[in-house]
Amino acid sequence: MGSIKISQGETELKFTADIPDTIIENILNAQADIVAEKQRRNALTMLNEKGHSTGATARSIRIKKAKRNGQDIAAYIVFDGTRPDGKKAAEVAFINEYGSSRNSARRFIAQAIDSTEAECNKIAEDAINEFNNQ
Repeated sequence: MGSIKISQGETELKFTADIPDTIIENILNAQADIVAEKQRRNALTMLNEKGHSTGATARSIRIKKAKRNGQDIAAYIVFDGTRPDGKKAAEVAFINEYGSSRNSARRFIAQAIDSTEAECNKIAEDAINEFNNQ
């Protein structure tokens, strides 16, 4: 049994109830699938403003499925591996998201999180309601 805590920046939502870990894992995995897919679409469009993108950042997006680590259960969306040009995918994604002295920020990750928030909340709500109605 566990609890749900959602954090993004300074906003934190805590929900404590007797919810089996498998339900929490299913919620987090479904939410990660939605956010990761939106990040892929954003990477393909927002990072190709000048037509130079190879799609390597979008292809590097991976989901690490939810699992318990101590008291927490978490799923992660990561930028995995090394790009064909030898740069680490996570480093390139970071520079694209936050910008550098030579490049302006292209907030493809934040936009994906913001634009999928309602859908992700609905997934959690539906799963918790279904569990409570059993």
